[in-house]
Amino acid sequence: MQNEIVTHALYWEKHGNIPSFISIPIQYENDDLIVKVRTAMFGKALHRAITIGHPKIQPPKVLGTLLSGDIVIENPFFPVGTRIVINPHSVSESGSKVSLYPGAMSQFVKIKGPIENAVYPIPDKVDYDSAVYCELIACALEAVAKIRESANIVIIGCGLMALIQLQIAKYWGVENVICIYNHHERKGLIEKYGGIPVEYNDNFGKLKSEICLLCVSDGDIAVIDSAGTKKSIEALFKLAEPNSKVILFAGYPIGTTFPIEANDAHYHNYQIMGSYHFEEKRFTEALNLLEQGVIDIKSLITGKVNWSSFETILMNFQQSNNISNIVTFD
Repeated sequence: MQNEIVTHALYWEKHGNIPSFISIPIQYENDDLIVKVRTAMFGKALHRAITIGHPKIQPPKVLGTLLSGDIVIENPFFPVGTRIVINPHSVSESGSKVSLYPGAMSQFVKIKGPIENAVYPIPDKVDYDSAVYCELIACALEAVAKIRESANIVIIGCGLMALIQLQIAKYWGVENVICIYNHHERKGLIEKYGGIPVEYNDNFGKLKSEICLLCVSDGDIAVIDSAGTKKSIEALFKLAEPNSKVILFAGYPIGTTFPIEANDAHYHNYQIMGSYHFEEKRFTEALNLLEQGVIDIKSLITGKVNWSSFETILMNFQQSNNISNIVTFD
């Protein structure tokens, strides 16, 4: 039997346009989940898509894939009222992917596909605002897992993902985590999380000398780029040592390329890796870390607006102290 509910959703029509909320009918069947969204994530990737373009996010569409909320319609999977968070990348054994319609930036969302794999009840100790970061924490877990045996990890950047990666690395016992920052007001957060702050410098020779003085176990260095610029890629390879693992983690602007000296990669034995998304188990790990209070997300939420005032969230991105933003729904 098919039913219908009407939702307000943030619709992005084309590049250069500020998205606006429109009414969209959602038609659903009895085995679909209908979720009332409480919190949706509006991160750097969405802002970048609207302003300068993003290789994975293209209009026209309702923005967002990260949400937390309540199940509001009777279904075969969870009781009505269950607080849930969604892994938007979940895939069934047969290869079918979970789908969210129309998108996370919506008062109501329909979820189809491998619901039993994609939908997670939120633990009592975790609120909606924190739960919406599970996917990002899982991504950070996957990246840090690739380099956690290194004595020294150098993180380029001091944004949301860099600060989550720092917390995970310290939780996993990495002895030395150096975080390169370019926002002075974030130095205190780096220190709070147990990292060593080093101010960014375009003189990469000087920057590398400073970092080498801070390292333990000479040469055992992994470098991860969480900034996502051409300059940060250059810094990544300038800071690498022989046998270093280097990870291109951040999403980069469309068309970003960077030449490297092939002989350097060969003779220095660099291990060059990307890190995109995660094993399924990482999502559960992320929820557990939030439940245990291991990851401090609250300090990283610097913008929180109601959906009816969405335009203010775009203004928040221009502020130097802005780290992360969420949209809440009535």
